[in-house]
Amino acid sequence: MDPTGRAGGARPAPTPDGGRSRPRRLARALLLALAAALILLGVLAEPLLVAVGHWLARPDPLPASADALVVLSGDPYGLREAEAARLWHQGLAPLVVVTGGPIAWQTVAAEVMARHLEALGVPGEAILVEGRATSTWENAAYTLPLMEAQGARQVVVVTSNYHVRRARLAFRRLYEPAGLQVAVHGAPDPGFHPDGWWREPLGREYGLLELMKLLWYLVT
Repeated sequence: MDPTGRAGGARPAPTPDGGRSRPRRLARALLLALAAALILLGVLAEPLLVAVGHWLARPDPLPASADALVVLSGDPYGLREAEAARLWHQGLAPLVVVTGGPIAWQTVAAEVMARHLEALGVPGEAILVEGRATSTWENAAYTLPLMEAQGARQVVVVTSNYHVRRARLAFRRLYEPAGLQVAVHGAPDPGFHPDGWWREPLGREYGLLELMKLLWYLVT
């Protein structure tokens, strides 16, 4: 009996945190895990982004020779044509096909590209124009019959570096069942540097759009 006259033994002493130590330990552990995850993400983010940039831009080895160079529209700098002209002057292929549809009133991308190639020393008789395509998939679809008519078996597709992965997917899906071998070559683009593409607005735009469009290609 206690001094007040009530029966009962001694009460257990309360814990310092009022019985809430286990939830606090759990919360502390979760916070530590979150902090560790954020630190790890910060450490790994840059290598992962670099890997993505190189994955998008990785070109195929160039063949010793090809039947045609297929140059895709969509480069406002004209660097795709410049790279194709360089490869043509090296003797990689005798024919350059430019593909791209209307971009303004009475203006067709492929015709503009053909004039640029001629200014770079590629003669008009070595240039074939495909002036309907408005997408990468159409670039492949509309140039395929031209390549078949030429009896081509090996084609080098010239595009911008950030576009290599998606161009490869489109052209191989359509060309390889027809017996044409495809190598995709990327011209350097001032807006996309594989080692730091996410640091600049244009690089981020190119990289993220390519990833989204690749996903669309893969699910359709």
